[in-house]
Amino acid sequence: MNELRLPLRCKRCKEVLAYGFERVLLDVESKDPYGDPAFVGEIVCKACGTEGELEPTPDAGRILTSHMMEFLNAARGGRTIARPKVMPAETQLRGKRVGFADGASASSIRRSRSRRAPSVPASTEAGCGSS
Repeated sequence: MNELRLPLRCKRCKEVLAYGFERVLLDVESKDPYGDPAFVGEIVCKACGTEGELEPTPDAGRILTSHMMEFLNAARGGRTIARPKVMPAETQLRGKRVGFADGASASSIRRSRSRRAPSVPASTEAGCGSS
């Protein structure tokens, strides 16, 4: 398997190690300097075992930028990349555009609330219910 190798830092133990991913989705409109990356693959620190606490290093940022530029240049030229490793994407929460990290955080908060208060319908909590 041809994976994208990135040096990532664990927010908990601060260890920097290389991780391989099938694909990385970037929010090109994000204010995050690295495009608020969403990594497709296992996101567990190899040093301490913490899940979901890996962040890009400056070297990873350069690799992501290079792959994104390749993708965008191909798209502008009318060419397609068969299986791009880095590509733009966006996510929405309650009809509002949000970054990947914010969307994942809000989603996990809603899940934990729904476990604590099962009497609240999920559609009401997500803003989809009627008033």
